Amino acid sequence: MNKPSSPCRQRCELAGELCTGCGRTRHEIAHWSVLSETARQQVMAQLTGRLSTHACPACGEPSYCAMTAGEPAQTCWCMGLPAAPAMAEVRAAGLCLCRRCLAAQRASA
Repeated sequence: MNKPSSPCRQRCELAGELCTGCGRTRHEIAHWSVLSETARQQVMAQLTGRLSTHACPACGEPSYCAMTAGEPAQTCWCMGLPAAPAMAEVRAAGLCLCRRCLAAQRASA
């Protein structure tokens, strides 16, 4: 049996609901073993920027937003996160921060 694909870098530290090592949400980490390989590959493509909808307004790197991609809001990775003041401003502007910038923002808060 093959080992499931994983973006884990063995530097696990949660900053709120995001891992500062790999960028996954607490929910994604907890459910990783039951996700299909296709679903795991989609999350990893979002993490690496291979699947993106816009440039992060903070760093300019590729970022993915399910809502921008035309998917239901509840499918976006960030919807389960408590909104920080800066995140509320970014959401109001219509663009999400990338996972790395959001994790860094939460780690410094």
